[in-house]
Amino acid sequence: MPPPYTLRAREAALDLLIELESTRLEVVLIPSADPDCAMRGGMIRVVQNANCKWYRAFCKSHQTRRKRPRRRRNYSDTLIKRAYTVRALESLSEGRSAGIYEERLKPFIKERMKEIERREEVYALAS
Repeated sequence: MPPPYTLRAREAALDLLIELESTRLEVVLIPSADPDCAMRGGMIRVVQNANCKWYRAFCKSHQTRRKRPRRRRNYSDTLIKRAYTVRALESLSEGRSAGIYEERLKPFIKERMKEIERREEVYALAS
């Protein structure tokens, strides 16, 4: 985070928090398209709503190193917990330290700060 929690850094953390809280992974079951499977009541999982892009990248950048059983190969095993991320972003947006998550979130906050600056430049040109 830039020197002690600048207003822009706090604004970026709040922006990330709002985006994270407004999106959540939601998976639903729908009948299978395969007629044989559908006749037996077969269902498939489909993503209805996905997490925001920055949060997916955040989780992907902090994968665990432990070995997983073969059957769970597609399962993403991450060190990141959503509740801890929300708590850290709340703290950072209020100007308080957020422990290890503060370090982990730095690149994403810096990127959001750049996006906010670009938005402000566009609005300034439009005015």
